[in-house]
Amino acid sequence: MKNLPIFIFLIGFAIACDTVAYKDAIVKPEVVPVDTMPQVDTTSEVDSILGVDFTQKIFLEDYTGHTCGNCPYAATQAKKLQEQYGNRIIIMAIHVGNFAVPSINPNKPSYKADFRTSIGNSLNDRATAVEAGLPKGTINRKKFTSAPAISVLNYTEWGTRINQIFGLPSNNIGIKIVHTFNTATRVVDMKVKAFFKTEFSGNIRMASYLIEDKIINWQKFYPTPSITIDSARYEHNHMLRGGLAPKNGNYNLSPSINFLAKQSIETQWQGVAPEAVLPENAKIIFVLTNADSEEVLQVAEVDLVAK
Repeated sequence: MKNLPIFIFLIGFAIACDTVAYKDAIVKPEVVPVDTMPQVDTTSEVDSILGVDFTQKIFLEDYTGHTCGNCPYAATQAKKLQEQYGNRIIIMAIHVGNFAVPSINPNKPSYKADFRTSIGNSLNDRATAVEAGLPKGTINRKKFTSAPAISVLNYTEWGTRINQIFGLPSNNIGIKIVHTFNTATRVVDMKVKAFFKTEFSGNIRMASYLIEDKIINWQKFYPTPSITIDSARYEHNHMLRGGLAPKNGNYNLSPSINFLAKQSIETQWQGVAPEAVLPENAKIIFVLTNADSEEVLQVAEVDLVAK
């Protein structure tokens, strides 16, 4: 009987502004007999029995801030791309840098909120979007040039680069998320399986984030070079609210593995959603990345509360 290598990431997390970075995932290898695993339909994009979605998704990370007057243009572009490509585009808005610093002026009510997170700061440390000048974004954390760093792109470039990625062969990796949310305790329990439709070789890492839509708060906007609008009723969407990661994890990558077709990685996550987040407006994003290049291999998104 053949053995199927399966990596179980048993991860406890707390969703808050001071959560640890996604890179601190604990990896525990375990061998499971192949005949105990369900067989996945690899002939279609969505397995009709198991519900595994093999559709190639793209992860757009929009680095922004509430006093960045040009950032609403980037948010509008992200919305247009999602309307064009539907659920094949998954967006996360990350508030970072000086444009995200809350106001300390006691005589003005505007810009008091602090939407920064430690996980967002950690992601920016890698992407260096703030240093490039907001608004900026990354697409699948991909390097589109020969430069060693992740490509940080102007929002005017997003559509072109996304179209390029969709023109490439997909990784044939599917993700299935099963989760529950207890409205009384606000505890989230989540199980995720990543299935390999075809053979795959490489180091892997996983991450999960909590985002929130429909946050009504202040936003600066420059409709023209000579006009400034401070809107108290701006709708912030896809906002990163915290990183889902181990409470006391040590940095530990998986070894480079040759995954065969129909092999899988199984993960379990558990945590508590903070009171500030409205569950009906929240979503969970799950990301599978190449640990060496940090490029996103596949991404999935689910509502925190079923609608």
